[in-house]
This record gives sequence, structure tokens and C-alpha cells, in this order.
Amino acid sequence: MIRRSSQLVMLGFAVLLLAACEQEDDGPRERPAVTVDVETVLELDLEDTVRGFGSLRASEQVVLRPEVAGRVLTVHFREGSEVSAGTLMFELDGEKLAQQRAARAAALRQAEVRLAEAERQLARQRELRRRDLSSEEALDQARTEQEGAEAERDRLQAELALIDVQLADTRIEAPFDGAVSERLVDRGAFVAVGEALARLYRVTPLEVSFTLPERYLRRIEEGQRVSLRTVADPDSNFEGEISFIVTGHTKTSF
Repeated sequence: MIRRSSQLVMLGFAVLLLAACEQEDDGPRERPAVTVDVETVLELDLEDTVRGFGSLRASEQVVLRPEVAGRVLTVHFREGSEVSAGTLMFELDGEKLAQQRAARAAALRQAEVRLAEAERQLARQRELRRRDLSSEEALDQARTEQEGAEAERDRLQAELALIDVQLADTRIEAPFDGAVSERLVDRGAFVAVGEALARLYRVTPLEVSFTLPERYLRRIEEGQRVSLRTVADPDSNFEGEISFIVTGHTKTSF
């Protein structure tokens, strides 16, 4: 019996030792090292391309028209040439207007003489009336003549100023820098008020009008930079910015 007990104790000790070994095996283990490559982070702008087709046109264009009727005296440009703002383009015959101005100027001088005399007579009648040497009716008559002479002078001054404006209108100038197209009238032709003489285009900068599908509407905005290539020269590259956007229509200046 004693021998059997000793065997049982030894067996129990062996079981405990085996359990302790198993617990040691379940502890944390060191993981193997992992190789990591390090690179510098770069910040880049990615180009989001939206393509569309449009048509180039001048940013401004105007039809030159006379404000007075007359015969075309001279033409001061070549068709297709570029001109600067203020360049004399057409000159109409202003001889008749010049004669009218001379006649009005002479009449104005006479009216000023009459007015000066009427003012002297009015001053004299006022003095006589103050001294009770003239009637109230004579004073009223002098006042009426002075006012009439003054009105005549003002009328002739206004007519003279109008003729000066008409004479200035015989000289038709370019309103801005640009390129002039075909001449629509020849020298010596009589033109009426408002008749088309030529068309002037501002070619710097140019504008392009194009349309894009509505799904791209949130990807574009006013002031956004865009590039343009022409059909005639696919390798060309023009830079511009969007001027305004409306539904179904976009305009860009270059």
C-alpha cells in the first residue's frame, strides 16, 4: 500500500510538470521583423479634362454708320487692315453745312448787335421812368424788344452749335482698336443717315462660345482657366478664362 501511494504521488507530479510546460508554451511569442519602404509624399495637381467644340468670334463688333446724310468725300483705310481708336475712317462732304454755319454765324453777329442796342434802350427807359419822364408802356415796350433780341441770339447760338455737331459727324472715326472688314460704299457715293459703311471687329481678345453637356456644369466656373486648340492648327495652345456661364452656353475670352 505504501508503494502504491508513492507511485500515485509521482504520477501527479509528472502531470503538474507537463501542465506547467504547456502554460509556458502558450505565452507571447516575438513576431518576425517586417521590411517597410519609405517614400516622400508629393503634392500634384491633376488635370481634369472636359472637351467641347465652339466657335471663335470678335469680342466687340460695330457697324460704322453716318449720323448725317452726304456724299462720301474720302475713305481713309484699306479693307482688312487694323486701325486704332480715333482713326478717321470716312469723311463726308460738309460744304453745305459749312455754308449754313457761315450764314448762321453772320446772323448771330447781327442778333448780338440788336441785343446790345435793345439793352441800351431798356436801360434808358428805366432811367426815364425813374425820373418820371417816360410812361410805363414805353418801358414795357423796351423790355419786350430786349427779350426778343435775347431770344433771337439764343436761337442762333443753338443752331450754330447744332451745325458744328453735324460738321463733326461728317468725320466718322473708329470707336476702338480693331480690324475693319469690307468697305460697303465707294468714294463719291451719297449715303443716307444710318446707312452701313463698314464693319469693325475687335480681335484682341477673341471670344469662343461653346456648349457642354449638363453633367459637366459643376466642374466649371467663372474665371476658370481653359486651353483652346484650333482645327487649322491642332498643335496650337491658347490660354483663356471663362467669362460667364449660362445653362447650355459658355463664353471664354482669349
